[in-house]
Amino acid sequence: MSDYRYGILLQGRVSEWLKDIISEYKVNFPYAHIVLSTWNTENVDDIDCEIIQSELPTQTQPHKNTTNHQIIGINAGLKKINSEIVLRCRTDQFIHNKKIFELYEDYCSPEKIMVPDVGTIIDDDYRLSDFCQIAKKEVLEKFWNNIPLYDGKHAVSPEIYLAKNYVVNVMNDYNPWKQVIKKYFHIMKYHSDFQIEFEKLDLHEKYSRYYDQIKHVEQIKKNDREFIIRSHFFQSQKSRIEFSQKYSNGKVLFSSYGVNMQYVCSKQLLDSGCNEIWHRNNFEDDLCLRKINSKDNIEYESKMNINDVNENNFDSILSFEEIQFHKDPNSLIRKYEKMLKSNGVLILSTNNKIPNKTIKKNDIENTGLSKMELIKIIESVFPVLEKFSQGDISKMELVDSSFERGFYNLKKMGKKVFDKLDRKTVFYKSYLQSSALKSREKKYEKMRIDFKPIPLENEHNPLYFLMICKKIS
Repeated sequence: MSDYRYGILLQGRVSEWLKDIISEYKVNFPYAHIVLSTWNTENVDDIDCEIIQSELPTQTQPHKNTTNHQIIGINAGLKKINSEIVLRCRTDQFIHNKKIFELYEDYCSPEKIMVPDVGTIIDDDYRLSDFCQIAKKEVLEKFWNNIPLYDGKHAVSPEIYLAKNYVVNVMNDYNPWKQVIKKYFHIMKYHSDFQIEFEKLDLHEKYSRYYDQIKHVEQIKKNDREFIIRSHFFQSQKSRIEFSQKYSNGKVLFSSYGVNMQYVCSKQLLDSGCNEIWHRNNFEDDLCLRKINSKDNIEYESKMNINDVNENNFDSILSFEEIQFHKDPNSLIRKYEKMLKSNGVLILSTNNKIPNKTIKKNDIENTGLSKMELIKIIESVFPVLEKFSQGDISKMELVDSSFERGFYNLKKMGKKVFDKLDRKTVFYKSYLQSSALKSREKKYEKMRIDFKPIPLENEHNPLYFLMICKKIS
């Protein structure tokens, strides 16, 4: 009999974020059993949870990946953790949804494993996200206890190696992947359900490049609407925060939408001298607070409802990618004006509803506001307004997205054929890999967008509008 209903198993190295991740989990899941499974080479002196350390596995040859690290580390953690339901996750990512266990119990059958949609591909056999899993402990044990270590002889991704072993070798199911994926796994949204925030997106541009190629449709559950996460959200959001630092001070309300960057954005604002960052996500009523404590660590609290916030409360309010989804944007602006102290600043962004031309033909996203719509809403409340454009594409050439999709599908078909002929990827690595990487880099540079905000001019065709609104005492 388990001592805990819920458990959180973090597996991997001691990342830069790990201490703050555990701190947040302790607040959001106070009754969960939290276990870190890491390597005997890691410094765990400041880690505040139960810890198990294993010997770091030797890298396989000639093909290297993290498959064996996951197998060894997760099995060690599963032996240690003492709960009925286990959230198995990485040490370099937050799962911000405080109701993630409720979500699992409400929507996922007890014999299935709940996984995020990012990294899960129905059209790519056994491609199952390995970001995190939630399941009954015995189901996870069945998944992880019966996996032979990867020998490195053939190139295969960890995601495919792990999922294929479970479905084919453990469950003895040889039916097509499209038929069996929903039999054994329940797929939920990476952004709006799990609310994952990934450290590597902040520290390594190549990861944000990869995610900038992904286009997700998420559900606004409270508003019963859908929204598109624009492919360049990560790059543009980083630029917005960097730009906002010179306008932000004191006590800050940061209200964001769609993609979780709440920790990294809060950290940047605290590092720039702000005292407190209160965060609101996806129109939820609950606010969370991050501030620097006496030990120079980020302290996390979750204690206030947005409806209980007094007037004249914040020095700065950042509202990014929010107003376009609000049923009554005028009331939102008026509410934020009341929350601001005298001489306070509201920094607001939204995407351009109908740009004069889009980066991709046939791919117009109408979830934003036009320039005149936005200015009319704001100026009725804030007479002092500075206008900026972000991601001006007026001089970029168009790309026909229907052609791009067709070319992508052709490449995918060719890859399947090539994988069968060159299973060990010897030919690919010897003759094709270098050219493929150069071509990918050249394409990225050609399509690179500068998201540094600049004063808005009439001839600009920006992807985003950014407004600085000053409250006059």
